[in-house]
Amino acid sequence: MQDYNDLFYLIYQPIVNIKNNGTLEILEYEVLLRSQDKRRFPNKEFNEILFSPEKHQMFMKWYFEKLNDILVRNKNINLAINIHPLQWKEPIIFDFFYKLKEFSNRIKIELTEHRNFLEFDLDMVFKSRYAELVMLGYNFVIDDVGNGTNDIDFVIKHIEQVSSIKFSILPFRDIKKETLILFIEAWFHLAKEFDKEFVVEGIECKIFSSCLLNMGIRLQQGFLFGEGKSHVASSK
Repeated sequence: MQDYNDLFYLIYQPIVNIKNNGTLEILEYEVLLRSQDKRRFPNKEFNEILFSPEKHQMFMKWYFEKLNDILVRNKNINLAINIHPLQWKEPIIFDFFYKLKEFSNRIKIELTEHRNFLEFDLDMVFKSRYAELVMLGYNFVIDDVGNGTNDIDFVIKHIEQVSSIKFSILPFRDIKKETLILFIEAWFHLAKEFDKEFVVEGIECKIFSSCLLNMGIRLQQGFLFGEGKSHVASSK
């Protein structure tokens, strides 16, 4: 049996609320998977896991043990857990979250984007899983809005089912700041229209963070607030 501790580790990147006096309130930590040798997301290895039911089952067992341990040892922290679109069709996903149900009020499920064609109806599969998991008390987040499977059509269809949407500036690094701001404003107004939280991630400099604050966007995430730690401290 593969020991995933030899291959991967988890880091926890804070999502913060910037208060009027400039202090940071940590709302939750996004859980990020990293490769032991490359120190970044293990894209190749994770794709192999996604396309192997046996590997996926073993990986989710390892993932559960890691998250259960951090939640038990840190009573006051909240986590945001990423789930890839291809994982939604696997029955083990429900089992995974069912075993974590005692922490459901401290967990947000992030729907990550996927750029390749899906050979199943993501809308139908998500609706089915949503109906199961919302009964256990989980909240959902649409991650990377405007990218891949999380395009405007998917967001509009499911925005009533989620508590927040997240916009990453990373795919927009090569466009002018003024154009980027227009994209952010549009998604921010959509979130406000439906009374949803709006998080901008990928924040790396204080100047841009301040620009977002001037727009009224206080929920932010990125290296500016911490590169992510292999352990988390209590947020209270």
